[in-house]
Amino acid sequence: IFKNLDSSKYQNISVNLSYGIKSHNLQEEIEYYFEKRNNKLFPPSNKKCICFIDDLNLPRKDQFGCQTVNEMLRQCMELDGWYSHENLTYVNIRSMLMFASTCLRGVDKSDISKRFVSKFVPLTLLTPNDSQKTKIFNVVLSFYLSNFPNEDIKKLTEGLTVSMIGLYNSIMEKETYLPTPTKCHYVFNLRDVSKIFES
Repeated sequence: IFKNLDSSKYQNISVNLSYGIKSHNLQEEIEYYFEKRNNKLFPPSNKKCICFIDDLNLPRKDQFGCQTVNEMLRQCMELDGWYSHENLTYVNIRSMLMFASTCLRGVDKSDISKRFVSKFVPLTLLTPNDSQKTKIFNVVLSFYLSNFPNEDIKKLTEGLTVSMIGLYNSIMEKETYLPTPTKCHYVFNLRDVSKIFES
């Protein structure tokens, strides 16, 4: 969505948070895209900067249950800037809009503080049910298989889609495929199923 904006008016920054990210790393990554003038940061050529932060729930909590990265971002939204890690002086950030995404782990609780979430306008996207997933992937697969001249191959659309959704559901239900510190790559979502249908 942000890539379709007029590049003469807007500058896009996309940052992916991780479990091990530190607040000074995020600060340096965002400040890289700005010009510094009089202890204030401006987007180049007086553009508006649109900053997209992905996976807000991932940064590690400290011993007090606080996510320092998210608290720094909250401070930036409240005060239009943050304090530099190097010399502890206030750095004002001008013309920046912040968007973020997260995955809510539980129905009634999130890993992000309510104080931080209150700075955003939250939108919730629900996971589609099995019939919706089947319909979506049927359309994608039938378009791809329509290029084959053999009618038997075109008829595989329904069976392949149902079996792939069934495999995905069985992986999501088993505890052996849940991510752990030693198997942190065990994170499966519909994006993985989409990649299979796209290839």
